[in-house]
Amino acid sequence: MPSTPKIRFSLALPVSFLAVIFFGAKPAFAAACCGGGSGVPGIIVGDEKANLGFEISNLYIKTDVSQNSVWRDRSEVDSTSTLRLQYTQIFNDRFQTGFSTSVIRRDRGDSSSSGIGDTSFHVGYETLPEWNYSSWRPRAVSYVGLTAPSGRSIYEAEDLLLLDARGKGFWSARIGTAFTKILGHWNFISNLEFVRTFSRSVDTRAFKGIVAPHSSASAVIGAGYSIRDLTISASLLHLYEGEMVLSGTPSSVTSDSQVSTLTVGASTPIGPENINGDLWFLRADYFDQRLFGEPKNTALSTGFSVSLRRSYSR
Repeated sequence: MPSTPKIRFSLALPVSFLAVIFFGAKPAFAAACCGGGSGVPGIIVGDEKANLGFEISNLYIKTDVSQNSVWRDRSEVDSTSTLRLQYTQIFNDRFQTGFSTSVIRRDRGDSSSSGIGDTSFHVGYETLPEWNYSSWRPRAVSYVGLTAPSGRSIYEAEDLLLLDARGKGFWSARIGTAFTKILGHWNFISNLEFVRTFSRSVDTRAFKGIVAPHSSASAVIGAGYSIRDLTISASLLHLYEGEMVLSGTPSSVTSDSQVSTLTVGASTPIGPENINGDLWFLRADYFDQRLFGEPKNTALSTGFSVSLRRSYSR
């Protein structure tokens, strides 16, 4: 029987993706101007020329939700820890490129496994620059990205609990646009992203054939408020993934899935600026997937992350 309370939330694509994991993570870097979390992994949405980020996060899975939206608590908590490295660089004034990779550790009971996670790359372009002040027009950065399955997938896992599965196992391409706006002490961000995941052949003891994931989409809205050097922020993310078709021995079709993530956090600069205006930012976040939306065919996690970001001024 369901034992975890939930608050029903209804909004058309109101949301954002926050995956997180220590020795694994949630990327959420923001503009140097406001220091808030963007919920847009690796994308520069501010005035800096480069970002270098390190993040440690811990994720705890305590509840599973079936394809019929039935909640069931786990008897044993599954935890994931992630250490993530991210770098993004501006070039030719409005273009940017970046990458991220991670080391992930998963624990359940007395068993654990650690290794490399998936690796992502992106190229972006500032489609709506903020050259002149406007009371309504936002700044926008559009981007395309590619994720390489450098982490071991569930199809390659050897551990009975699948703890050595640290990646999706598929190549995927994504396209999205992030919008930001600063109004006084407030800063706002939204992002809409679509992902196309490519099929692959699998040959294991459990399955032999073609696995074809369907496309997915995510949306995020967030806001932050600055009090001197401290910025407090919150964001809501929604992730929808289509069904997966397994053609082989045996053949099957999985249900689609969806989950919403609420994140609250704070960030502040630490230490003095150098002669070039470069600065370190410290950020802490708490996230929870049990509070909003109507999750389906997914595991629900809670957790926290701490990140250190070096912002390089233009």
